[in-house]
Amino acid sequence: MVALPNSHFVLIELKVVSAGLKINLSPHQYAFHMKHAALGCPTFVVVEVNTKVRAPELLLFTGAQVLDISKRGIMADCVARWPLAKIDWEEFHARVLQLPNERA
Repeated sequence: MVALPNSHFVLIELKVVSAGLKINLSPHQYAFHMKHAALGCPTFVVVEVNTKVRAPELLLFTGAQVLDISKRGIMADCVARWPLAKIDWEEFHARVLQLPNERA
């Protein structure tokens, strides 16, 4: 969890996919992201993809996308992606620290 200066918080769920396409989230994690997305609270799922058949990359999903990622896994449309060796941390920081009403 990351605190914002205006007393809001951002939850960032960290996951790794080393085989296949599935992003493993528990039922509790799905429920948490769905509930908080409905309330307009910023939550994210950050996935490191490091499989034998794909180039290593980092994917950023919003919590509102958990139903899509439960169905499509890493093939779901993400809000941002970076090659693992060239992550733009300034862009990552800017994306996760925006308030929900500032997101495009």
